[in-house]
Amino acid sequence: FVTAGGVAITRDRQEQPYEGAIDAYVDGLNSRRGAVFSSNYEYPGRYTRWDTAIIDPPLVISARGRAMRIEALNGRGEVLLPVIAKALDGLAEVSIAETSPRLIRLEVAKPGRVFTEEERSRVPSVFTVLRAITALFKTEE
Repeated sequence: FVTAGGVAITRDRQEQPYEGAIDAYVDGLNSRRGAVFSSNYEYPGRYTRWDTAIIDPPLVISARGRAMRIEALNGRGEVLLPVIAKALDGLAEVSIAETSPRLIRLEVAKPGRVFTEEERSRVPSVFTVLRAITALFKTEE
């Protein structure tokens, strides 16, 4: 399938019995980057148990103040960085300081005016960048 930003995605999904399916991922986090998200709460007709995990993600996004780094952690990340750089290049609030095959370094501009409480979510921030990346990968899949 293709995302809203034109990124072609190929995925492989395999149903697994719930019991023990996540154990290898949890063990993998001892030596590799990743995350496990889990809910063991169950309520008939409303909530079911679920787990999702990722090991060896393609990218890491970090921020300190208004400075951000988007780093490719592997070849999959290197493929994604140019697409992300192009999406961020169109943001007036963002100044890209450096791009390389493995890194985008950028700065989010300080607001040029005072924002009212109602406009607070429009203040340029690292979330401006995160929203743009989320929009790039948006899909109904």
